[in-house]
Amino acid sequence: MSSDPIYVLLQTNQYVISVTISGQISIFQKTSLKQILSFQIKKGTVLHACSSEKYIAVAIKCNEINFIEIFQINQNVNIEKQYQVTLHEQVKHILINQNDQLIIISKCQNHVQEKKQKYQYQMNLFSLIDKAILKQQKIELENKIIYIQNNQNLGIILTQNNYIVVYCLEDLTIISKFKIISEPFQSIQITDQNEIYLCPQSNQILKINCSSLIENPLPDKIDIFQSINDTRIHLQTILSDALRPNSNFLKVINNYIFSYFDNEFIFQNYYNISQKNKYSGIGLSATCISVNQNGDLFAVGDFLGQVQIFRCKSEETSDNENHPIRQIQLQSGIRCLDWLPSGEGIVIGTLDGSIIIKQFSNGQDFSNILQIQSNCSITSLKFRTIKDKTFLLATNSLGQVIIFEENQCNGMFSVKHQKQAHLPQASSSQFGTLDKYAEIWSSVWGLNGINLIATSSEDTTVKIYKISNDHINLKQTLNAHKLAVTSIDWKKMSGDLKEIFASCSDDQTIVIYDPQRNFEIVSIFSTSFIKDWHTLTYISLEENGTRVAVGSQNGYLFIIDLVQNKFIFAERVHLGGIEGVIWKKNKIFTCSNDCNINVINLKT
Repeated sequence: MSSDPIYVLLQTNQYVISVTISGQISIFQKTSLKQILSFQIKKGTVLHACSSEKYIAVAIKCNEINFIEIFQINQNVNIEKQYQVTLHEQVKHILINQNDQLIIISKCQNHVQEKKQKYQYQMNLFSLIDKAILKQQKIELENKIIYIQNNQNLGIILTQNNYIVVYCLEDLTIISKFKIISEPFQSIQITDQNEIYLCPQSNQILKINCSSLIENPLPDKIDIFQSINDTRIHLQTILSDALRPNSNFLKVINNYIFSYFDNEFIFQNYYNISQKNKYSGIGLSATCISVNQNGDLFAVGDFLGQVQIFRCKSEETSDNENHPIRQIQLQSGIRCLDWLPSGEGIVIGTLDGSIIIKQFSNGQDFSNILQIQSNCSITSLKFRTIKDKTFLLATNSLGQVIIFEENQCNGMFSVKHQKQAHLPQASSSQFGTLDKYAEIWSSVWGLNGINLIATSSEDTTVKIYKISNDHINLKQTLNAHKLAVTSIDWKKMSGDLKEIFASCSDDQTIVIYDPQRNFEIVSIFSTSFIKDWHTLTYISLEENGTRVAVGSQNGYLFIIDLVQNKFIFAERVHLGGIEGVIWKKNKIFTCSNDCNINVINLKT
């Protein structure tokens, strides 16, 4: 992948696509973020990019010429360049609608009319299948465009003077044009329910329902300082740091507000401001999270090699403690973390195969205890202390399990056991690398001692291993899932539940087992009632409780009560995929590739 900055980040149901300023395009599998392919556009600077399930379109400027290159994604995830569209105007924005039609918004030459400068833009509707322009129209605005967004049906344009244009993605029909009389604001959102959200001034959010604008147009001006007698327009005051007119990003999902301002992401409950949690300073994309034994500190890693330590906010802590209290920078991206049993440091697993212990209690606090093969990643790390002896369970992307034992004299770790836990097998349509290796995605110790471990893999299985003094032997294979098993957990529960083993998978199912009955399946839950395409990513049981939390690739958090045998919570809490879920005492910690961390306080 190129070293120049990512300019556009796209996602489809199956892929994440990054486009750099110089035209390096990389495609990643959405569930695992494995790079599938990468290619370079030969010339020019990228102006914008968009994608659908079938096409990628990239707007480029080269030697004062603007053009759009169209690529097709075939079934084997190969990229075929189709053709190039040359434009006379500077491209401002492009998107692909549901009919595989490309919408191009470009800037025309400004002109002076009645001593007042006007800004003209060209809108083109282009058929990617027929390779022909279907419709062209010009729009004239009093100021330049600063923000463009869309849902599946409607597009919205925001200018510098708070002027909003709503248009139809199917035929470019202008549905409504109106101006908000308020402070200047920088961002706007249109939801899948055709509701516009914006922040007209601090601590206020304005919601405009656009569902019936053709039959009943909005007024030309909406003055927030005057009474609004229109049921489609709702202005609400919320005392919140998330609501600032100069925020660069604003989004409302379900009952939550997400915003970005001054290098800080803010997330809070729309209706219950006391549940607000914000943690800033996260890197490009969080990949893992770990919470210490006391539940008052947590560590987050990202693809840039950063590890950041946060103090969990309480009523006694100040807002300043929402920022990292300690930061570590490594050369390779972070894949997994765990806290030392003493709570005085963390162990870090990297994408290049390093296991690194960072201790906070002494000056010589950086020790690389092992370098596994450079062609694999460390995928899971779990400590276990028994009778003053500390063991570390590690797994990697080659399907191997390694158990380390600490030397009590010098504090160094050495390999006690090593096992090829998941073997390569014939590749499949879901995972093309299974013929080379079966990556382990999650691992966990059994409850009592160090005699049992469990691993889960992209090969769709969970394996239970028994550990003796000299060997690791396969005890049982669980085959309840049809796709990759992304996460597992094993905890002591309360009441009749006693002990529970749980797994989640790309197949959108959660399986609950009874380890005391030879891992008999107790129940299976499905999240297919969420109609958005998604997979399940991480699972965490409530220790000494009755519930389980599960995260998804599309940002949903699910909570299931295992006594009531039903979902008690299913809400989208992140804008991106959830990359870690930990249930610690009365809190659920989640991290995401949307650069956000959530700490959710639960009622006891």
